[in-house]
Amino acid sequence: MLELLAEQPSGLLQTEIAERLDAPDSSIMRIGAVLEEMRYVTRPAETRRYQLTRKLLALARGRSEEYNLVETALPVMRRLRDELREVVLLGVLAPELGMGITLAMARAKYPFAFQVELGAPFHLHASGPGKAMLAALTDAERDAVLPRLKLEQLTARTIVTPRQLRAELDRVRQQGYAVDNEEYFDGCVCVGAAIPRASELPVYALWVTGPSTRFSARHAPQIAPQLIAAAQELGGQHE
Repeated sequence: MLELLAEQPSGLLQTEIAERLDAPDSSIMRIGAVLEEMRYVTRPAETRRYQLTRKLLALARGRSEEYNLVETALPVMRRLRDELREVVLLGVLAPELGMGITLAMARAKYPFAFQVELGAPFHLHASGPGKAMLAALTDAERDAVLPRLKLEQLTARTIVTPRQLRAELDRVRQQGYAVDNEEYFDGCVCVGAAIPRASELPVYALWVTGPSTRFSARHAPQIAPQLIAAAQELGGQHE
């Protein structure tokens, strides 16, 4: 949402933001309320348009040449969603929090599917995108981030020791994608791949998630090539 507003000096209506980010109005309303409370955005009563404040405009000017990945990713995500029919998501690593943040979502084609709140943080050790992003870090970056993680046991399958996590990240590096086999939520499986980046840029990931009744971990090797290709496409545009 912030990246989108940085490209729109005159601001955007809540409905316009929801449409461009393919997100529910209710999610944009909640995120906007938090950002307004923190004085990162303003929403004048006469226009009802969200605009960046000077607090963030200074940061936005410093990154004005950085590609707007979220807006660029949505067509790729929707194409992948149409191919796989499951929800496709984009997130970013927040190393200072030891968490990931969900940025964008292309909703599934099925009537029953998982929905994720945009802006919501997620654990790195138990999620496909989290493990993919950790594996994409340099050794030095990974060593700096891992001590910040709380290896909470979220299900019976969750990785809960640093040794197990490091071994898993080595496997992810070799195969190019990560699998969350009901490690975050029982009944939920996801496959994630990191978006290639230049060393100074943030780490992003794409992932596909669905209920284990129709989207099991055994599907990962078939899905991974499409997911990795989409991530590489975005990485080429984001350099």
